[in-house]
Amino acid sequence: MNSASEQTPELHTAPPPAPRPRKRLPCLQDMRPLRSALALLGLGSIGVAFTCISIYTGELFPTVLRMTAVGLGQMSARGGAILGPLVRLLGVHHPSLPLLVYGAVPVLSGLTALLLPETQHLPLPDTIQDVQNQ
Repeated sequence: MNSASEQTPELHTAPPPAPRPRKRLPCLQDMRPLRSALALLGLGSIGVAFTCISIYTGELFPTVLRMTAVGLGQMSARGGAILGPLVRLLGVHHPSLPLLVYGAVPVLSGLTALLLPETQHLPLPDTIQDVQNQ
């Protein structure tokens, strides 16, 4: 006496799909020494850029806003340092994605820095009007 409510359907499970091969950029496959050298060059460049940004921020803003601007710049740098390791997780989607992000962000930042005004041989501004007059 089996009623419809007492019958259990048979579950047919399919085998798990085969893992897809990971795609890599052919130029980066067996180049560990080059990748290590570029990583070391990048780390050194980050240190130099960080120092330059701190100095330039102080030259760009007037005295009344200088420390606030430097503090915001330092805070933004710390935020970037927090997000940096998370970029590595993009490698789950595509192994070359972290390298592309780590390469594209500095290039875009450098191009954006070209739009900033020149401060060489200019006195440090004391007021906001001094900045507007430069």
